[in-house]
Amino acid sequence: MANRSVVIQGPKASGKTRNAPRLLRAFGLNQVIELDDLILINGWRRRLRSTGHLYLTSSDQLAAEVMKLTDARVVRIADALRGMPEVRS
Repeated sequence: MANRSVVIQGPKASGKTRNAPRLLRAFGLNQVIELDDLILINGWRRRLRSTGHLYLTSSDQLAAEVMKLTDARVVRIADALRGMPEVRS
């Protein structure tokens, strides 16, 4: 059974996309969706899934809407990254 979807919310340039691969593994999810891009597609709400997805957004309002529609958990980027090991390149 897939894990419940998670919405990562934070300001632009806060590391949501850069850290998406680590966040996918940490939450046990399998697909990243950039909500700020998805909403440009007609019928975007039908594409939302309650399991398996890591949604990224800079909008508090959009995060709340996705949480309401999918029962996804909303996590601030700073909270999501807290305690995660640093990745060295």
